[in-house]
Amino acid sequence: MFSHSALQQIQRDLGQYFVAYLSQLTETYRQRGEASIIALDDLDKEWDQIRQLGLELLAAGSREDIDLCAGLVQSLEPIWLVRIHPRDTLELLEKLLNHLSHQDQRLARLSILFLLGEVHRHLSDYQLMRDYFKLADELAEQLGRVWYTRQIAIKLAHQLTEESYLDEALAKASWVIGDTTQLIDDQQAEAAIIIGFIQVQQHNYDTAIHYYQRALDHFTRQNDLVTKIRTLTIMGNAYSTKGDYRSAEPYYIRALSVNQGVKSKYHQANILYNLALNANRWGAYEEAQYYANQALPDALTAGNARLIARVKNAVAIAHLRLGRYDLASNLFQELTSYTRKYAYDNSWVHAIANLVQTWNTAEVYERAFHALRKYLPEVLDVHSNNRSRFRVVSLGVWTLAGVNAMSSNYYRLFGFVQAHTEMHWEAPTILAKAKALRPDSALNAQSTEPPLTTEDALQLLAKVVENLVYEE
Repeated sequence: MFSHSALQQIQRDLGQYFVAYLSQLTETYRQRGEASIIALDDLDKEWDQIRQLGLELLAAGSREDIDLCAGLVQSLEPIWLVRIHPRDTLELLEKLLNHLSHQDQRLARLSILFLLGEVHRHLSDYQLMRDYFKLADELAEQLGRVWYTRQIAIKLAHQLTEESYLDEALAKASWVIGDTTQLIDDQQAEAAIIIGFIQVQQHNYDTAIHYYQRALDHFTRQNDLVTKIRTLTIMGNAYSTKGDYRSAEPYYIRALSVNQGVKSKYHQANILYNLALNANRWGAYEEAQYYANQALPDALTAGNARLIARVKNAVAIAHLRLGRYDLASNLFQELTSYTRKYAYDNSWVHAIANLVQTWNTAEVYERAFHALRKYLPEVLDVHSNNRSRFRVVSLGVWTLAGVNAMSSNYYRLFGFVQAHTEMHWEAPTILAKAKALRPDSALNAQSTEPPLTTEDALQLLAKVVENLVYEE
């Protein structure tokens, strides 16, 4: 029988072995190409033992044991979340952070704070992400660790684009990318991707593709397979958003091919989702449903809440386009609850807009009006960008036309939508629908519910108009 002290020493010896082994594994990963895949495969085999060893070292609690656990985590930092599910890392990171001294283990604290920010980003816990990144950024500045400062700026810029704060995202990404006349490094390539995404949102597709190509050239030179997958995917997205659907598809197929070696569930789901989105855009709705249904199990396995919502949304949109209105409305209602749970304000407003659009398209305007009546007051109380608010206004105009509303405010709203048709992608379709309906009489509501009358809805929509004018 081993004594307790002997068992502790065995754990420490094993910890020292793994620190050296994992450092070598990370170096192998940094060689890129097939070597990186071998490193990831080896980590898959050892992860459960590494995680358990780390927790046991923390339970022992001596300074030597804590330092060893910190060494395990720091040695894995570059590949921490490439394949390992973020929830599988959370307990170890949180417990380790609680054991680290504020005074003399500052580099280890910096690494753990950064990793916790990244874990919560993957888990879509964005407030916690910001809290940890803020602490990490402050510590990085104190220690003069510029890599962390730039990397945090990249992560935050990426999130800001998700939330449509494009000016703030552009400022952070531009700071990172700096002078682009020379060959760029990894972080500058990441910043180029963010700038490309912003250019897509602003409909500057050729500029976006230029930035994406610079990033893709860099990651191809480096033979960085993981980031190459992501860059190929967003390159496809740029062509798809531009309307060049046929040119988009080969980029997605190339990304799937590269991922066969990387074996990332998240990237697999994300590529399939984008194939579904592309198919929806060109009208191949059955194909879109096929790709989205293929993506959903991998998205659920990866555990990325935002990606799960996007995949379900792609399925629902295909149902809508195929005239399966009950199926579409059920999914959009599910998404309103799901996106609210994760505080995805912009996605929540779009889910509501999609629900209203489903019933408008089905010409069941009373149901669309009921959805507006239910959600509109809340829509005004949450943060959302101009684009999503504009959808509410546009779809509200269509709905009010459908229920034969007649009001000077209706025409005011109609005029506002008409004046902004070049700024928002669905406005022309919605305007055409609303014009065709030619409202000529007021709605006499028979509902036993007391909530909003047609006039109330008009006034609330007018408020959205005021907010839009103010925000712009």
